[in-house]
Amino acid sequence: MVCTAVRTRYGWADVVGRARLGKGVMVMIENHLSFASATPILQARETGLPPTPAEDARAHLAVVRSQIKIRDDVSKVQRLIAQSWGTTPTNARRSVLRAAGVDVERYDQPIHSFNDAERAAIKAAALAAVRVFERVLNAV
Repeated sequence: MVCTAVRTRYGWADVVGRARLGKGVMVMIENHLSFASATPILQARETGLPPTPAEDARAHLAVVRSQIKIRDDVSKVQRLIAQSWGTTPTNARRSVLRAAGVDVERYDQPIHSFNDAERAAIKAAALAAVRVFERVLNAV
């Protein structure tokens, strides 16, 4: 049996090895740091080491989240809705209005000129049309 000390990543460790016939040396470490209690190691780590990148990122994220202000850009959203209605092809607007039961001749009016019930009907008709075209697309 051979006894020696080996330098490991965590310090010195006593190694006890025994020779196997023609198969090299089997090494067993008796007092490796992984066999010790983790409490003193973790306490030393917490007091001596700077925070990890993940902890820094969490702290920075908390600061940024506290600085976020909720913006209520209703006018901007309404403008985008009006633009998307206005840029929709004329025949598509007419088809949706017809399916919703709204006067087809109102296709050139702004979307905000329709009341809430008409807009709900238009939206339901558009969703139904999307479902129909998806079935057609899947069938092809």
